[in-house]
Amino acid sequence: MQQLKYIKLFEEHHESSTWSTIRDVIQEKRPFILVVCEDADSCIGCRSSLSAYNVIDQTAYLSEDGENIECPSLFAPVNKDTNLEDMVKTLFNKFSIKRIVTGDNAEFIKMYYDANNQQNLGNELVSELSPQSMPPDDYFKIDSTYYKFINFNV
Repeated sequence: MQQLKYIKLFEEHHESSTWSTIRDVIQEKRPFILVVCEDADSCIGCRSSLSAYNVIDQTAYLSEDGENIECPSLFAPVNKDTNLEDMVKTLFNKFSIKRIVTGDNAEFIKMYYDANNQQNLGNELVSELSPQSMPPDDYFKIDSTYYKFINFNV
């Protein structure tokens, strides 16, 4: 009976969301939202608002005044019919949020600084196993992987 318990734990662990889920969603250009919260309370509220989706906890490192500030962050793959612009406005209005990143099948991933102010962030991602290998820009951490968005032109 003990062996079955370990098998179940192993299966649950491998069914959980990890770096590979985030990587696959972004590279396959499936829609997603990534929320960088000001604090843990806002992160809990955002998690609740996004409870219809498979929410993944991660950490964001934002470049502010030459230093990287650690912030709680969430990543959630969303449905294809989700109106990401409406979702961005709703989350900014309800919670204390530093940034929101959205992606879909568009050419560029977008970063929002508030409900109306956005910029193109890139069209691809790069990952590293060490934070020292990351440029001094905004980047994210899930499990033991650090990643950031880049503009990759062929």
